[in-house]
Amino acid sequence: MRKSGSASAAIRNVSQTSVGRCPICGSVSVFLLTDKDNPRWGYRCIRCRSVGRNRHVALVLAEALGAASLAEVRRRGLQRDVYIAAASGYLLKGLAVGMPRLRTSEFMPGVKPGDVLPDGHSTCQDLHDLTYEDESQDFVVTEDVLEHVRHPSTCFAEIRRVLRPGGQHIFTVPYSHDRPTVQRVDTSGPTDVLLMEEEWHGDSIRDRVLAYRNFGYDIFDQLRQHGFETELKLPSISTRRAGVYDSAVFVATKAE
Repeated sequence: MRKSGSASAAIRNVSQTSVGRCPICGSVSVFLLTDKDNPRWGYRCIRCRSVGRNRHVALVLAEALGAASLAEVRRRGLQRDVYIAAASGYLLKGLAVGMPRLRTSEFMPGVKPGDVLPDGHSTCQDLHDLTYEDESQDFVVTEDVLEHVRHPSTCFAEIRRVLRPGGQHIFTVPYSHDRPTVQRVDTSGPTDVLLMEEEWHGDSIRDRVLAYRNFGYDIFDQLRQHGFETELKLPSISTRRAGVYDSAVFVATKAE
């Protein structure tokens, strides 16, 4: 019987396998390197199947909530208001869709913003124009989303609007620290105009989504202009125990 590509890769890279506690499922687990060229995606937890990027976001969010893992947050009950801009995924497996004080969403063309989606819990939301009330959230989480929106500046403003003073936007984007943001698509008009070759990213709902930009170091200036104080969380010795080796998580705090 032929082994799957990821299983075969894990066997080839067994020397780089690590063991630690997963900040999503909370279990002591083995993290298998299935893609040595992209460790941000390659280290999979054998228990919950999350990758390093997922676990890094989970670690930052769990620590902000005073817990060691999202599984611990779920057991104790969510004591803060958290909005995750996704209706599925590993973060929600660690928590629980529908738990009190957790809001989840997807953007679905043709669905009225604010309407409940078929899962019965999530709503249709456009980050450019959220339906949530002012200062209603303690945390907003977006995981590799903002490179796919037409106007990130508008989204930053909306996220700041719904955050309480001192609230945090915890997010990831593809990011290069040594160059400014590269705009791949001109969005100044009503229709997209390509400025360079199309770049598509995989998407569990829409199959693939267009990347409008590759963020660079000027993202910090953008966030500062919108009233955020931003810290970049990079891998460390402690994150390696969670199977995180190559990731960057932004924590943008709304100034009080």
